Amino acid sequence: MKGYDEEPIEAVCPVCGCTRGKQLWSVDSRQSARHFVLPEADPQRHEELAAHIASLWQSDRCRVVRCDCCRFCYSWPFVAGDARFYALAYPNHGYPKWKWEYDAALDWIAEGQTSERNLLEIGAGKGAFAAALINCGFPKERIVCTEFSAGGRAAINKLGIRCLPDDVRNLSGPDWDGRFDLVCMFQVIEHMDRLDELFARLAVLIRPGGRLIAAVPNPAMIEFNELNGALRDMPPCHVGRWNVGCFEQIGRRFGFERIKSAVEPGRWMSMAAQFVGYRLLQRSQTPDSWANRAFRVRRRPLRRAAQAAMMFVVAVGAVRPLLRLHRGLGNALIVCLERQRRPEQG
Repeated sequence: MKGYDEEPIEAVCPVCGCTRGKQLWSVDSRQSARHFVLPEADPQRHEELAAHIASLWQSDRCRVVRCDCCRFCYSWPFVAGDARFYALAYPNHGYPKWKWEYDAALDWIAEGQTSERNLLEIGAGKGAFAAALINCGFPKERIVCTEFSAGGRAAINKLGIRCLPDDVRNLSGPDWDGRFDLVCMFQVIEHMDRLDELFARLAVLIRPGGRLIAAVPNPAMIEFNELNGALRDMPPCHVGRWNVGCFEQIGRRFGFERIKSAVEPGRWMSMAAQFVGYRLLQRSQTPDSWANRAFRVRRRPLRRAAQAAMMFVVAVGAVRPLLRLHRGLGNALIVCLERQRRPEQG
């Protein structure tokens, strides 16, 4: 992609409600499915995924829109992937053992007393962050997690932490309302639609003075990848591209104030390797390209050798964008919002 379309479009921003936006790019259901499953490698799963994506969108096409008012980028229609989508798109999904934003969150949490606070982690994976909290002295009986995957819940339960398979928007009642001093969401909110419903529920779950810590993909890194031939931020996996101002705007409406934020200081070598890998994956989506053929080799040793050779070819062709890669382009943005007051009306 050499540039965004920047075509004016009328769509309703999920963050601020503005109806003025610019279409950055559009994609049909088969192109979206190809991003996750190459039809040359698994034609049946690709066909099932393409059909399911079209059913989610109730259309064959989705647009990625940037709001003219708050600069939130979102898919239109604004519909998140469901359990079936993720089962088809990521049948062998794993969880990272550690993320930069975990360190940032632990530092922020350590600023207060840990012994008498209740914490909720939404979408907790296999409990890597929860385990770190325990190691730092946070009482496990004061931690609650949510996680959809059965394997993740089993790992978290082994830590002695209660883990629920529920959508956080469904946690209500006297056992939950006003219970939490801290709520953490790491690389979760960009997958979610129904944002007003989400923040309204968070405003009830978090007591006044409590804090929401949320980490999302760095929008600057996403834009760099998209405009330099690497992977696109593809719906319906990611349906929202957040910036600090977006958090501030939707937060104010529901009684939150931004306290602090930070961007991951990406290291050039690791980010360069990731960028080249993403360029290779993007090229592999072109049918019968050499990159596509490298991913279709059946024998694993030969497939890895073919992919390594293509990585070298892609790296040579990526010299110019790599020279523009800098430390400000880390993968993550993290924000801390404090529950201040009653939500604004209207």
